[in-house]
Amino acid sequence: MNLNLVAHATRSSLDQLYEVLDGASGSPAECRFDLLTRTTKLYRQLGVGEFLLEGDAQDLYAFLQLGVQACDDLLREVSPEDVATSRLLAWFDAVCVGDRDAMASIAARAPRECNPRKEYEEDFLYTRIAMDAVGLGRPVAEIESMLARLRELSADRRDARMELLVAFLEGDVPGFVAALRALCEEHDAFYGEIVPSSLVEERRILRHLPPLEVVAWLALARRSTMPDAELAEVPAALLEECAVPPPPPRRWLEYSHPHLPRQSDDAGRTPERTVLESQRAPAPPSDGAQWSLLRVDDWTDPDHGVVGDLPSELSELRHELEAGESVAASWPSPCAVRLDPYRGGRWLPDVIANGDDLLICSARVTAAIESACRAACEYLPLTILDHKGRVASSDHVLIHPLGVHDRPASLPPLSRMSQVSDAYVVSPALSDALRRIPGVTNLLLEPTDMS
Repeated sequence: MNLNLVAHATRSSLDQLYEVLDGASGSPAECRFDLLTRTTKLYRQLGVGEFLLEGDAQDLYAFLQLGVQACDDLLREVSPEDVATSRLLAWFDAVCVGDRDAMASIAARAPRECNPRKEYEEDFLYTRIAMDAVGLGRPVAEIESMLARLRELSADRRDARMELLVAFLEGDVPGFVAALRALCEEHDAFYGEIVPSSLVEERRILRHLPPLEVVAWLALARRSTMPDAELAEVPAALLEECAVPPPPPRRWLEYSHPHLPRQSDDAGRTPERTVLESQRAPAPPSDGAQWSLLRVDDWTDPDHGVVGDLPSELSELRHELEAGESVAASWPSPCAVRLDPYRGGRWLPDVIANGDDLLICSARVTAAIESACRAACEYLPLTILDHKGRVASSDHVLIHPLGVHDRPASLPPLSRMSQVSDAYVVSPALSDALRRIPGVTNLLLEPTDMS
């Protein structure tokens, strides 16, 4: 472990937290759940960073308490339809610090229905069952139907969290420890050697400890039905009882590090959030003469799914795709791409962002493009797999414009130009047709001068 890198990443997390807190009071209602998840995540990163640097679990607990307080406070303000129960990871932080009041409060306010836009059903069930059984003390009989549904969803693959719940409820120490170890392995794989740049600082901190979810379960088991449970991956210091007094009300919002305080001139700054016009409403039709660039490397809503790395069979066609050569005859069948585990959410928009500049569109966007372009493009069937490896969509299509053009004269309605390597060129008529699709999502059209 390189402590210099940990220290740098911890300081970066503190700067990010200050930026978020400075704009917290003015964040709009639709951003409050994002504020909750980001704030609690940053407090967790700071706590783990301080523990790695100083070796004192009480430093970790002090930060976890602030994240728990933020979660409990913000849950009172967030509209339930904006909340994903499975993303309330601060509940496990409350378990780590032994705050039973916060465990019960968060569990009581967390939605009892899955939010399909923001979470997978099995993730919801796992968290909801844990909250009910532990946070609210409900008997097994009251959660049995949820547990049965979780077993059903996990029937075709190993689900360490389902195994963990069953082992905990049955007092099965070997099964419980094996499930915890599987979660540690998942954690190590997620924070492997290669992560997106946006996760580098997070990785530098969190990869050096098991997930706090595991620490929470082990501490809980040792306090209750499994006093002899042990897991070598969890340092003994992390199982110390929390001796930090509870923070005063709203302390999470006012936090300032004693050695690296917040700067007062930053007050009023809003938290980082990319909101493009196309997220709020479709852009108005153009004046009929404006060409546009269609970009596919960004997304307008954190819940939107993003396609990750291409499978090998598509990577082999990369040159032909970039050169606008026909690939229909060599197109693999079936052809599947998977949602990126590091970026974006799980909801599939009409145009799915990806890092390979591929135009992946829903059936209705494909229909509009095919009506305008006909044989100027190839329409290649594609299956989208979700983060669990299941089919999320068989209706999306990879649209492949044929040829790469050097001159703006006589362009097809959708085309590639050699001067624009990271976007597609779209005619005024097709731009208007796409914008008129009701509620079209992630359509990133930018006016451009083709003269």
